[in-house]
Amino acid sequence: MQRSSLPFPRSLTGSGSGSGAGSGAGDRPRLAAVGLLASNLVPLVGVLAFGWTLHSLLIVYWLESGIVGASYVAKILRAEGADDPADLPSMSFNDTPVSAFVDRTRPAIARFFVGHYGVFWAVHGLFVFLFGGFVPGGLAPAEPVAVATAAVGLVASHAYSYRANYVGEREYERVGPVTLMVEPYRRVIVLHLTIVLGAFAVGAIGSPIGALLVMIVLKTGIDLRAHLREHERARARPVPDGIDGADETDEVDDLGGPAGLDGVDEPDATPDDATPGDEGAVAVESGTETGTGSR
Repeated sequence: MQRSSLPFPRSLTGSGSGSGAGSGAGDRPRLAAVGLLASNLVPLVGVLAFGWTLHSLLIVYWLESGIVGASYVAKILRAEGADDPADLPSMSFNDTPVSAFVDRTRPAIARFFVGHYGVFWAVHGLFVFLFGGFVPGGLAPAEPVAVATAAVGLVASHAYSYRANYVGEREYERVGPVTLMVEPYRRVIVLHLTIVLGAFAVGAIGSPIGALLVMIVLKTGIDLRAHLREHERARARPVPDGIDGADETDEVDDLGGPAGLDGVDEPDATPDDATPGDEGAVAVESGTETGTGSR
């Protein structure tokens, strides 16, 4: 029996690509960006409405850098893309060039990242908790409720971005684990410098509300720009050969199943090599079998 090719939407089979499956798929990156803005506006509202202190903001931003690191561990372990050494930055970790990590397994890369980024994050935390000693008159203590509220919003934002962009848009098929190991440093280092310099400036002039707002807005703008550029780079990379998911349709046969599956084909009326003289023999043989079966 001949098979016919019919369009079979992947969204109906559950194997569709992230960009095409579901009517709201195209809104996911925009919603992730809105979520990032909303989570960054929580400290803004806190300063204006509840008098959050500079120390509260510094702890919140330190926790956020830890959340970013945790999300990249999950991304490294899920990555299916290939790393091109020519596209990696010319930087080294512990005197080891980034390109030397290409041949390592994803768990090994994730373990190294946890150790290296963890030290980076711990040093940042040390600065945050000792910062008050560098400011004349010290700093007002952080409010635990304020820190916890902002941290919950940041966790929700990064979790949704992971689900919407990395998984939903199938970025994991395009990005390699070494590229992901390097990516957060591009984003976090700039943020850390902005926060540290802003904190010294705000602390030097007495932590007025206006200075805190400028610091929050500046940090939010840099964070949003880095977020958008990161996902633009990921979606611009090609899907490696051997990873299926680019096509939006499968082919199905007349029975309604995918063309690649074996179905029950109806036998032809006569064998392909039968001659006119053989047709009677075929009919007689069929009748004999039927009669035998009815006895």
